[in-house]
Amino acid sequence: MNAREGRLIRALIHDGRLRVIAVVADAACREVVARHELRGRSAQLCAEGVVASLLLSAHIKGEERLMVQVQGQAPRLSFMADVRPDGGFRARLRPTWLPEGDSLSGTLMAAKWVGRKEIYRGAASLEESWESSLQRFLTDSQQTLGMVKLLVGQGEDGVDFAAGLLVESVGGSGLDKEAFGGLVDSLQHADLREVMTAFAFGQLLGSEVQVLESRPVGLECGDTRVRIERMLRSLGQTELQAILDEQGEAEVTCDWCNDTVLVTGDRLQELIEELQAGDSGRS
Repeated sequence: MNAREGRLIRALIHDGRLRVIAVVADAACREVVARHELRGRSAQLCAEGVVASLLLSAHIKGEERLMVQVQGQAPRLSFMADVRPDGGFRARLRPTWLPEGDSLSGTLMAAKWVGRKEIYRGAASLEESWESSLQRFLTDSQQTLGMVKLLVGQGEDGVDFAAGLLVESVGGSGLDKEAFGGLVDSLQHADLREVMTAFAFGQLLGSEVQVLESRPVGLECGDTRVRIERMLRSLGQTELQAILDEQGEAEVTCDWCNDTVLVTGDRLQELIEELQAGDSGRS
């Protein structure tokens, strides 16, 4: 599975005083929504969550990963995204359908990992919208002077526009809150489609754009069969034997990408024998 049709761009404007993170992820969001059969507000909130997670992932590198989680109280929902530094990500939202409405409240958490070691965790309240919540996260958790713009549009065929823009002051730029506001104020009520079009032509907030990096982003869940067989092994010999005896095979659906993998009876027997061999080697 590889839908690397989106982009994440890091850039500088206004003589290096402002850093820009831009994300365009129409196709990737459309893929997530379709795979999980999301409808109504669930599709909208999931696509917004994907764009927000990609914006937050701009500075991870090496073996780091970013995990973004949301627990919503109004409406009741759970969202999770896992992003790699190369732009590959996976995401999901439950439930598959939510009615239209204006309320949005809950908790937004982001954690950075290397292997199994957590190296950073931040949290903020989820209120009003993904856009305002991400803005609050940057202010409260990262102490960043920045502005966030998110927009997801849906047409008859699903998500037809999904983009985000994060503009923040660069350390040592000398910008205080008032000076920063003077540079970015025009973004407050700007049409993000028009802003992203201008950005594509190298202009933003009256300044030339100096691109530092442009990387593809897309939905990638990795080798689903390998992960599912690893999960089956973790059940142990007794449980695997019971599945083999009772069902003759195992059909498992990945919670991340909604792909279904069939593990045949012959393969279940091989997994049981591998576990037996491992136990014999340790005894």
